[in-house]
Amino acid sequence: MLNSIRKFSKTIYAKILMGVIIIPFVFWGMGDVFGGGSKNTIATINKEKISVQEYINYIRSLNLENVNLVKNPKLFENILSSLIGQKIILSQSQKIGINISDNSLAKIIKNQEIFMKDKKFSRTEYEKFLITNNLNAIDFERNLKKQEIKRLLLTYIGGGVKSPIFKVERIYNDENQSRIVKFLNLKSVYSKNMDFTEKDINDYFQNNKNKFKKEYRTIQYLEINPKNLLGNNEFNDLFFKKLDEIEDLIINETPLSEISEKYKLKISKNIQIDINGVGKDGIEKNIKKLGLIEDIFNIKEKNKISLFSNKNNYFAVQLNDINNILPEKDFTIFKDEIKTILSRKYALENNFLFFKEINTGIFNLNSFSNLSKKNDIPIKIIKINSIKDEKIFNKKIISEIYQLQENSFGVISDGNFKDNYLVYIDKVENKKISSNDINYNQYLLKTNRELNSLIFNTYDTHVNNTSKIVINQNSLEQVKNSYRWKII
Repeated sequence: MLNSIRKFSKTIYAKILMGVIIIPFVFWGMGDVFGGGSKNTIATINKEKISVQEYINYIRSLNLENVNLVKNPKLFENILSSLIGQKIILSQSQKIGINISDNSLAKIIKNQEIFMKDKKFSRTEYEKFLITNNLNAIDFERNLKKQEIKRLLLTYIGGGVKSPIFKVERIYNDENQSRIVKFLNLKSVYSKNMDFTEKDINDYFQNNKNKFKKEYRTIQYLEINPKNLLGNNEFNDLFFKKLDEIEDLIINETPLSEISEKYKLKISKNIQIDINGVGKDGIEKNIKKLGLIEDIFNIKEKNKISLFSNKNNYFAVQLNDINNILPEKDFTIFKDEIKTILSRKYALENNFLFFKEINTGIFNLNSFSNLSKKNDIPIKIIKINSIKDEKIFNKKIISEIYQLQENSFGVISDGNFKDNYLVYIDKVENKKISSNDINYNQYLLKTNRELNSLIFNTYDTHVNNTSKIVINQNSLEQVKNSYRWKII
């Protein structure tokens, strides 16, 4: 049946590349799984091997022409994770007997509304869909089958879960209860003691110099392009042949000076830069314009040569040294940064003092009132209508407020201790939902997802404990380099 559906597509559009990336539900975590191994194998799952060629074919199938893999090296790991995830899903599905026959897949396709005309399956609509989305039938059907198997596996694991009413009511109330809140903005309390003197700032700097050290990397490089290598501007076979030769020399750990001399390529002087491409003298270096800073700071070993590409140029870069040192500029360039650090430190320490008094029961409503009077700061009273009500506070602070119990205090701050509040929950107005409510199914689905998540996490642990996954780091780096040098 599938053959009859795909027959027309197969003859005309067999060479159209697949144009979508479908990342599967991945059960496993990478962990410490990198190792050596055969250069033809990029990963193993238990005893099953994934070849380098299969991985490359998978990358090609994703049609990532508009994605710069060289500039996004993490994508190589993510794509490999996706491939391994698909393999594990298929393996787990086979173990419990989940499969989709060609007849079943054909029925799934024929029942999709997008492929129908006058309520009947239309081969023309199917072909139109494939052409519009730059797909061929074989790849589309293969991936649809994988997704359906994945869906059936997840249904098998978590299907049939239905939350009890009390859990639906709890989640609904957690999100929709309103709260009467009294609060003091501690910024007004703390600011009186945050007028730091030059001595405060200088003392902090002198006692914490290591915190202001930056990592500086010293490198030398060769710029490789047709003009430098051949005396013309053509990226021809001869250029890439010589580039391959240089690559072989790099692999064989030939010194940069020898490569420079052999190919008459000018070697740069030692250049010292930080992650922003700035020298310790505070001056931005020209190498930043070459677009290599991120690559340079990803080099793992000193005295090793790495080959990078950017636009129409290639660069052989040698990392000579790594130093954590202070910039040569006067410490006053850190003045604003130190003020911020001291302010956060003061806020953190005083927040902790309030926290201790609240936890020991020393701080009460009288203390709250006295603090307000002492600092001449009014206690504000507001009503927060739900956990999504962000008219006064941001999402993080609202979330913390909703963790406090009625008639209790809390010290709440943003992640940077810039905004700090002393909060009292005066009243909690709980909300109920009935099974007849228009929003009931929405919260039922949410609680079902919560239960499913617990089930999936348990299954995830089981799969992790029964699957031995090893990544061949050498082969992975080989593939990365092949893309970097445009060999693939």
